[in-house]
Amino acid sequence: MRILVIGYGLIASSIVHKFEKDGHTVQVFSRSAHKEILSQQVLGDIFDFDRFLSVLRWKPQVVIHTAWITTPGTYRTHPLNYKYAEFTKNLAGLIAHSDVEHLVVLGTCAEYGHQNEPCRAGKTHPVPLTLYAQQKVEAHKSVRKILQGSQVKFTWARIFYPYGPKQDSRRLIPKLINAIFAIVNLQAFN
Repeated sequence: MRILVIGYGLIASSIVHKFEKDGHTVQVFSRSAHKEILSQQVLGDIFDFDRFLSVLRWKPQVVIHTAWITTPGTYRTHPLNYKYAEFTKNLAGLIAHSDVEHLVVLGTCAEYGHQNEPCRAGKTHPVPLTLYAQQKVEAHKSVRKILQGSQVKFTWARIFYPYGPKQDSRRLIPKLINAIFAIVNLQAFN
């Protein structure tokens, strides 16, 4: 399968390596080159839409959009959130009239605000409390509307889960936090 991955951060790198390992033909569109990627890389910025169009000419069957502002400390309120949401909408507009079979966009727990109950896909309603979350929700609604009636399958994949009361303690973030604490504590005693 021909898979285009937009962005190459923490989550995208794992996605790319898994697809490469499974024998898929992958192309990565990101701002910088990465030595560990075996697949074709196209360098560019998603905000240079003409440059980005070149990767769609490759005719991917699946597009996985992972690019969004995630700079610690500033991403929640950064004005670039508007541009990322706009890119996501424009991407859907292009894909709606293409041969792409499936668009996957990564969401986060931010769209759901602070939950007192376990968060359940399809049942928990968005409560966007930051600009970041608001633009993610706006992008999601817009993409659904744009792709409605098209042949393109759309998945909004929530990658990071809220963690709070009644949540499964084995989830990724708490497990990572505990592992980091264990390493730090071990080093402190050596």
